[in-house]
Amino acid sequence: MANIHRLGDNNDQQNNYQNFRGAGGSQIMSMFGGIDSDPRGENFFDMLKKSFCPKLKLISFATIISAVIIVLYITMLGVGGVNKSDRFLSVYKTTLNNFGGNNPNDVKYNFEIFRWVTSLLLIGDFYNLVIAIFMIFICYSLLEATQGLQLTIILFFGGGASGALFGDLCNLCKQDTYSEAFACIYACVGFLIGMHQEI
Repeated sequence: MANIHRLGDNNDQQNNYQNFRGAGGSQIMSMFGGIDSDPRGENFFDMLKKSFCPKLKLISFATIISAVIIVLYITMLGVGGVNKSDRFLSVYKTTLNNFGGNNPNDVKYNFEIFRWVTSLLLIGDFYNLVIAIFMIFICYSLLEATQGLQLTIILFFGGGASGALFGDLCNLCKQDTYSEAFACIYACVGFLIGMHQEI
């Protein structure tokens, strides 16, 4: 293993390495599209960003939707209180219902179709909040970078509302209110798998 050297490790090759690097040849493309300019200089958080969400920006669809979901979750905890008999930092079902959680009976009998969209932005507990935000960062930042903002918005709300409709059809006999944030994540994962199958 001592005989294996990277281009530019020896002093004799330093000038060639600079020319090679100046031409952009030393940049390595990661599996998801991130560019590693110098792998030795990155820290742990750079590695996480480049591996999981290389196209994430401060102002993007994924960050804005994630911020809205977090603010609504904190607001629901502040308004309705913490359900201590359920999961960690769980929201009461009545609070979830008041904020627009998906309830098949309200959709069926009161024609409250808006619940298919409002339930996409609601989360019931802290565990699901962390998982949903993490998956939205990964999936929707990649989708927005490769397919554009318009398709990302259509897939988030259209795929999520379709998932909420399917969830209502499967739960017609239940009297429970739930959130549908994971329906839009499943839609995005399905789209990304289908998109990569075509290539």
